[in-house]
Amino acid sequence: MSMTGNMELAVNNPFRYRGYYYDVESGLYYLNSRYYDPQTGRFINAEPNVDYGKFDEGAGLNGYNVFAYCANNPVMFKDDSGEFVISISIGIGSLLTWAAYGIATAVGVGAGVAIGTEIYNRSRTIQFSLPTQSTRSKILKDTKYKIPPNKVGVYQLAYINNRGTLVKLSKNIHSLRL
Repeated sequence: MSMTGNMELAVNNPFRYRGYYYDVESGLYYLNSRYYDPQTGRFINAEPNVDYGKFDEGAGLNGYNVFAYCANNPVMFKDDSGEFVISISIGIGSLLTWAAYGIATAVGVGAGVAIGTEIYNRSRTIQFSLPTQSTRSKILKDTKYKIPPNKVGVYQLAYINNRGTLVKLSKNIHSLRL
Protein backbone atom coordinates (compact mmCIF):
# COMPACT_ATOMS: atom_id res chain seq x y z
CA MET A 1 0.00 0.00 0.00
CA SER A 2 1.28 3.46 -0.81
CA MET A 3 1.03 6.57 1.39
CA THR A 4 -2.10 7.62 -0.49
CA GLY A 5 -3.88 4.32 0.24
CA ASN A 6 -3.31 2.80 -3.20
CA MET A 7 -3.43 -1.01 -2.85
CA GLU A 8 -1.83 -1.73 -6.26
CA LEU A 9 1.69 -1.99 -4.79
CA ALA A 10 0.54 -4.38 -2.04
CA VAL A 11 -0.70 -6.95 -4.55
CA ASN A 12 2.88 -7.65 -5.68
CA ASN A 13 4.07 -8.52 -2.14
CA PRO A 14 1.83 -10.99 -0.30
CA PHE A 15 3.71 -10.66 3.03
CA ARG A 16 2.24 -8.02 5.31
CA TYR A 17 1.82 -7.35 9.03
CA ARG A 18 4.41 -9.33 11.05
CA GLY A 19 5.37 -11.23 7.91
CA TYR A 20 2.01 -12.98 7.61
CA TYR A 21 0.86 -14.07 4.16
CA TYR A 22 -2.02 -11.96 2.81
CA ASP A 23 -4.47 -13.77 0.51
CA VAL A 24 -5.73 -11.17 -1.99
CA GLU A 25 -8.74 -13.24 -3.10
CA SER A 26 -10.20 -13.77 0.39
CA GLY A 27 -8.77 -10.69 2.14
CA LEU A 28 -7.50 -12.90 4.99
CA TYR A 29 -4.07 -13.40 6.55
CA TYR A 30 -2.63 -16.91 6.76
CA LEU A 31 -0.70 -17.61 10.00
CA ASN A 32 0.68 -21.08 9.23
CA SER A 33 -2.22 -22.95 10.85
CA ARG A 34 -5.36 -20.86 10.35
CA TYR A 35 -6.75 -17.76 8.66
CA TYR A 36 -7.23 -14.37 10.34
CA ASP A 37 -9.88 -11.83 9.31
CA PRO A 38 -8.60 -8.26 9.92
CA GLN A 39 -12.13 -6.81 9.50
CA THR A 40 -13.55 -8.68 12.52
CA GLY A 41 -10.26 -9.09 14.41
CA ARG A 42 -10.81 -12.85 14.71
CA PHE A 43 -9.66 -16.11 13.23
CA ILE A 44 -12.21 -17.88 11.04
CA ASN A 45 -11.53 -21.23 12.72
CA ALA A 46 -10.87 -22.21 16.34
CA GLU A 47 -7.38 -22.59 17.74
CA PRO A 48 -6.13 -26.15 17.19
CA ASN A 49 -5.22 -28.49 20.06
CA VAL A 50 -6.81 -26.38 22.79
CA ASP A 51 -8.13 -27.54 26.14
CA TYR A 52 -11.07 -25.11 26.13
CA GLY A 53 -11.36 -24.93 29.92
CA LYS A 54 -7.74 -23.87 30.39
CA PHE A 55 -7.00 -21.80 27.29
CA ASP A 56 -4.71 -18.79 27.88
CA GLU A 57 -5.11 -18.63 31.65
CA GLY A 58 -4.64 -15.13 33.03
CA ALA A 59 -6.13 -13.46 29.93
CA GLY A 60 -9.55 -13.00 31.57
CA LEU A 61 -12.63 -13.64 29.45
CA ASN A 62 -10.55 -13.39 26.28
CA GLY A 63 -8.69 -16.49 27.42
CA TYR A 64 -11.74 -18.58 26.52
CA ASN A 65 -12.22 -17.00 23.08
CA VAL A 66 -10.43 -19.42 20.77
CA PHE A 67 -11.14 -17.19 17.75
CA ALA A 68 -9.35 -14.08 19.12
CA TYR A 69 -5.93 -12.95 17.90
CA CYS A 70 -3.34 -12.75 20.73
CA ALA A 71 -6.10 -12.74 23.38
CA ASN A 72 -7.23 -9.43 21.79
CA ASN A 73 -3.97 -7.78 22.89
CA PRO A 74 -1.41 -7.78 20.04
CA VAL A 75 0.69 -5.14 21.82
CA MET A 76 1.61 -7.41 24.74
CA PHE A 77 1.33 -10.83 23.05
CA LYS A 78 2.39 -12.45 19.81
CA ASP A 79 1.17 -15.48 17.88
CA ASP A 80 3.77 -16.43 15.28
CA SER A 81 2.22 -19.73 14.25
CA GLY A 82 -1.46 -19.09 14.97
CA GLU A 83 -1.46 -21.94 17.49
CA PHE A 84 -0.66 -20.28 20.85
CA VAL A 85 -0.10 -16.87 22.42
CA ILE A 86 3.33 -15.87 23.77
CA SER A 87 3.76 -12.97 26.17
CA ILE A 88 6.29 -10.41 24.94
CA SER A 89 7.01 -9.47 28.57
CA ILE A 90 8.56 -12.90 29.14
CA GLY A 91 11.36 -12.04 26.73
CA ILE A 92 11.81 -8.56 28.19
CA GLY A 93 11.83 -9.89 31.77
CA SER A 94 14.33 -12.56 30.83
CA LEU A 95 16.55 -10.01 29.13
CA LEU A 96 16.47 -7.68 32.14
CA THR A 97 17.17 -10.56 34.53
CA TRP A 98 20.21 -11.74 32.60
CA ALA A 99 21.47 -8.16 32.17
CA ALA A 100 21.25 -7.58 35.94
CA TYR A 101 22.99 -10.90 36.57
CA GLY A 102 25.79 -9.97 34.14
CA ILE A 103 26.27 -6.55 35.72
CA ALA A 104 26.34 -8.00 39.25
CA THR A 105 28.85 -10.64 38.17
CA ALA A 106 31.10 -8.05 36.53
CA VAL A 107 30.99 -5.81 39.62
CA GLY A 108 31.71 -8.76 41.92
CA VAL A 109 34.62 -9.99 39.83
CA GLY A 110 36.02 -6.47 39.53
CA ALA A 111 35.82 -5.92 43.30
CA GLY A 112 37.42 -9.31 43.92
CA VAL A 113 40.31 -8.52 41.60
CA ALA A 114 40.83 -5.09 43.20
CA ILE A 115 40.79 -6.48 46.75
CA GLY A 116 43.02 -9.41 45.81
CA THR A 117 45.53 -7.09 44.14
CA GLU A 118 45.63 -4.84 47.22
CA ILE A 119 46.18 -7.80 49.55
CA TYR A 120 48.94 -9.14 47.31
CA ASN A 121 50.70 -5.75 47.08
CA ARG A 122 50.56 -5.22 50.84
CA SER A 123 51.89 -8.70 51.55
CA ARG A 124 54.92 -8.00 49.36
CA THR A 125 55.88 -4.91 51.42
CA ILE A 126 56.21 -6.85 54.71
CA GLN A 127 59.89 -7.43 55.46
CA PHE A 128 60.84 -10.78 56.88
CA SER A 129 64.32 -11.44 58.21
CA LEU A 130 65.77 -14.87 58.68
CA PRO A 131 68.27 -15.51 61.46
CA THR A 132 71.89 -15.23 60.44
CA GLN A 133 74.77 -17.44 61.58
CA SER A 134 75.90 -14.84 64.13
CA THR A 135 72.48 -14.48 65.78
CA ARG A 136 71.47 -18.14 65.60
CA SER A 137 73.78 -19.31 68.39
CA LYS A 138 73.06 -16.49 70.88
CA ILE A 139 71.18 -17.29 74.08
CA LEU A 140 69.89 -15.08 76.89
CA LYS A 141 72.96 -15.34 79.13
CA ASP A 142 75.25 -14.29 76.22
CA THR A 143 73.53 -10.95 75.79
CA LYS A 144 74.74 -8.16 78.00
CA TYR A 145 72.62 -5.16 78.78
CA LYS A 146 74.11 -2.06 80.23
CA ILE A 147 71.68 -0.24 82.48
CA PRO A 148 72.06 3.53 82.35
CA PRO A 149 72.75 5.08 85.78
CA ASN A 150 69.46 6.98 85.95
CA LYS A 151 67.30 3.92 85.00
CA VAL A 152 68.57 1.36 87.45
CA GLY A 153 66.18 -1.59 87.80
CA VAL A 154 63.41 -0.43 85.38
CA TYR A 155 62.35 -2.83 82.64
CA GLN A 156 59.52 -3.02 80.10
CA LEU A 157 57.98 -5.99 78.33
CA ALA A 158 57.61 -4.95 74.68
CA TYR A 159 58.29 -5.94 71.10
CA ILE A 160 58.85 -4.21 67.77
CA ASN A 161 56.19 -5.00 65.16
CA ASN A 162 56.69 -5.37 61.38
CA ARG A 163 56.22 -1.61 60.90
CA GLY A 164 59.13 -0.86 63.23
CA THR A 165 57.10 0.61 66.09
CA LEU A 166 57.50 -0.36 69.74
CA VAL A 167 54.48 -2.16 71.21
CA LYS A 168 54.43 -2.17 75.04
CA LEU A 169 52.79 -5.19 76.67
CA SER A 170 53.06 -4.07 80.32
CA LYS A 171 53.86 -1.18 82.62
CA ASN A 172 57.36 -0.60 84.02
CA ILE A 173 58.84 -3.64 85.77
CA HIS A 174 61.12 -2.78 88.71
CA SER A 175 62.43 -6.25 89.39
CA LEU A 176 62.95 -9.32 87.28
CA ARG A 177 63.61 -12.89 88.41
CA LEU A 178 64.93 -15.59 86.16
